[in-house]
Amino acid sequence: LNPPAGAVEGASTTIKTGRLPMPQIDFACKGQAWGAESADCLRAIAEQSGKHRERAVRMIANAAPLTSTPNVF
Repeated sequence: LNPPAGAVEGASTTIKTGRLPMPQIDFACKGQAWGAESADCLRAIAEQSGKHRERAVRMIANAAPLTSTPNVF
């Protein structure tokens, strides 16, 4: 194989640029478990899907943990 014209052996042939900006959804939802998203994360998901204008996104509160039942696995 012939190297491209003007290439210096051992030199990089591409120019490095800055990283792409982090998408809003990744920034808003970073580190959150599925099903436990914050309001900001849900808002970003709705805006990305385009459904935020058609209908409201509702959050459902978690049920209180059962304290009377032992954890048996």
